[in-house]
Amino acid sequence: MRDFKSKRYWLIGASEGLGAALAHELSAAGADLILSARNEEALHALAESLPGQAEVVPIDVRDMDSVERAAHSAGSLDGLVYLAGVYWPFAAQAWHVEQTIAMCDVNFTGATRVLGQVVPQFVAKDSGHIVITGSIGGFRGLPSAIGYNASKAGVMTLAESLYCDLRQSGVCVQLANPKSFPLSASFSITAAFTLPSLPLGLRILLPPKNGKSARIAPSSITL
Repeated sequence: MRDFKSKRYWLIGASEGLGAALAHELSAAGADLILSARNEEALHALAESLPGQAEVVPIDVRDMDSVERAAHSAGSLDGLVYLAGVYWPFAAQAWHVEQTIAMCDVNFTGATRVLGQVVPQFVAKDSGHIVITGSIGGFRGLPSAIGYNASKAGVMTLAESLYCDLRQSGVCVQLANPKSFPLSASFSITAAFTLPSLPLGLRILLPPKNGKSARIAPSSITL
C-alpha cells in the first residue's frame, strides 16, 4: 500500500460520490487533503466529517481564473486526483448542445486546466502522484452517451500521453477506469466495482507494478 501519511493530496470533485469516498479513505490513511468542487457547503460538511486535516478550496474547473486561484491556494502538493465529472444520457436524435459542451468542459477540458497548474510543479521537483479518472465508457461509443463517452475517451488519452512523457521521471501517473460508482446523491449507477477486498477509495490509488505508473481497470491493473 502506498504511504499517504502527511502527504498533501488535492482532490478535485470531492463533494460527493467517489470523491467523497476517497476523501474518507485518504484521510483515514493519514493524508492531508485539499478538497475542491463547486459546492462549498458540501465540501465544508465533508471536511468536518473527516478524521484528519482537510482544507476547503472551491473550484469551477470550467473557469481558468477559478482554477488558477484554487491552485495558488492549494500550494505545494504531493498528489492530485481529478474526479470532477458530469453526465447526462441522451441519444443523438435528442442532442442537447449545452449538456454536451458541459460534459466535455468538465470531464476533459477541466482536467487540462488543472493539470496545467500541477504538472509543472511536479516536473520541477521530479516527484508527484497524478490520478485521473476515466471510465469503462471511454473505451468505445455506446448508445445515449454522446457527450460522456467522448469526453472520457479524451481524458483517458490525456492520461496515457502524460504517462508516456513522465514514465522515466519521479512523477507517477495513474489512469483509473471505474466500471461504475455513485456519481452524486441524485444519480447513481447500480453496478459495483469488481476489485475485491480494498475500500472503494483506495482501489484507485494502488501502487503501480513498476513503481511509476499504472492503468487501473475494474478488475485488474495493467501497463
